[in-house]
Amino acid sequence: MSSLERYKKKGGFLQLLSLVESSEPAKAERFLQLIQQEGEPWVAMILKKRLTLEKVSRLPERVISEALEVLPANVLAVAYWKEPEEVRQQVFQKLSPVLKKKIENAFRDIHDPRPGDIISCQIRIFQSVRQTLHNGSIPQNLIPEDLRIPNDIEDQLTLATLSQKLKTNASSRSSVTNSSTPSLGKTGAADERGDYEKENRELKMRLSVLEQENEHLKKIISELNQKLALIKKATGS
Repeated sequence: MSSLERYKKKGGFLQLLSLVESSEPAKAERFLQLIQQEGEPWVAMILKKRLTLEKVSRLPERVISEALEVLPANVLAVAYWKEPEEVRQQVFQKLSPVLKKKIENAFRDIHDPRPGDIISCQIRIFQSVRQTLHNGSIPQNLIPEDLRIPNDIEDQLTLATLSQKLKTNASSRSSVTNSSTPSLGKTGAADERGDYEKENRELKMRLSVLEQENEHLKKIISELNQKLALIKKATGS
């Protein structure tokens, strides 16, 4: 089974996104590289929707309050330890006076937290914000456009991946078709002709496989387009 297959069902993208957000940077990068091999559109969308502290700072007060008020003050202080004062204040000013005071005290009491601790605390923020965004308590209009996840996102990404693969196959097929016949000299012409004929048979077999795969991909893309059309009609979008 491919690494993406389990995430193609409804809700799979959010599960995948949360997994990346909950991983320390090096592990997340390795995971993204693995996904890249099977579906570049998935990686592009993950990077677009992935939470960062800067994105969190732009969230409405209601979202920040609901997501961060449940976290300890020292977690918030460590998470924002190396962030610019402007980014800190964008977040902290949306919190309750009590929590803000606790965070100020935490900044005074904490001394040079380790990088691993900073990352762990940031991950706790991302997990809490992600849960708040998708637990149904926040209206969609309060969620920034770049963080909204469409209901049919898995189908959209599957379609984009198939279309990309179709184009790649078409390019490969063109390359195979345009393969030129090597010139044959007088010396060893028979041997060279035999090698060419063998290569030509292999190219024809490869071309046949590509054509069959393209037909299969076109069928899947057509079915997905029909499914997406039905979803848009049902949701009125």
